[in-house]
Amino acid sequence: TGKDFRRTGRPATAVARGDVPAALFNATLSSVLGVFLTPLWLTAVRPAGASASVPIGSVIWDLVLWLILPLALGQLPRPFLGKLAARHKQQIQRVDRITILLLIYTSFCDSFQAGIWQGHGFVSLLVAAGLCVLVLAIVMATTAFIASAANLPFEDQIVAIFCGSKKTLASGVPMARLIFGHDPGLSVILLQLMIYHPLQLLVCGWFASRWGRARLQAQRQQPLAADLERGALQSARSVGRARRRGPLR
Repeated sequence: TGKDFRRTGRPATAVARGDVPAALFNATLSSVLGVFLTPLWLTAVRPAGASASVPIGSVIWDLVLWLILPLALGQLPRPFLGKLAARHKQQIQRVDRITILLLIYTSFCDSFQAGIWQGHGFVSLLVAAGLCVLVLAIVMATTAFIASAANLPFEDQIVAIFCGSKKTLASGVPMARLIFGHDPGLSVILLQLMIYHPLQLLVCGWFASRWGRARLQAQRQQPLAADLERGALQSARSVGRARRRGPLR
């Protein structure tokens, strides 16, 4: 859902002085579309035998029931319980994170019990980390190129880069759990997400800090440039008036 982006992407967008409302809209829209597009994409790329065993209709229904419906229901009491939730924000986030950790823990327990990790050591971890770095670099470079080619304002280019590379544990773990169920190989899938998500936070945080400082410096220089321009214009007008009056006698 968009909630996970509000905890990660919105601060980065705000620090970089990008368009925060546009970031929230695009992040929420992409999360909702992902509920429907992800099962379709998996059906297209998985082998015929494997995809036939996944009832796409029931998978989409489960995703809507457990991801979209709670988001919608959570917005209904917001006018009445919003202040209460704000006062207990840390406790709510703690419960949310504990739930995600439990899902990851049970997935890895199932994988170890099934012997999935036998024969996969440190080299496999390095390969997964390298692939995550490569994917993140390609995604960020592609979105930056498209946004620049479209002549978007820099505020919207920031949104495109941060939203285009968004992939979080808060939405990815429940979605993977619902799609793959109790598949013993689920932890192998989650491992890549566990590497990608913090990597994305580090990289986007670095870019956000750099862009934010640059934009703040540019905004501070704008009033000075405007004052210099007004001063030059006033000086030119004074010289013009003096010339029209002629030499002093």
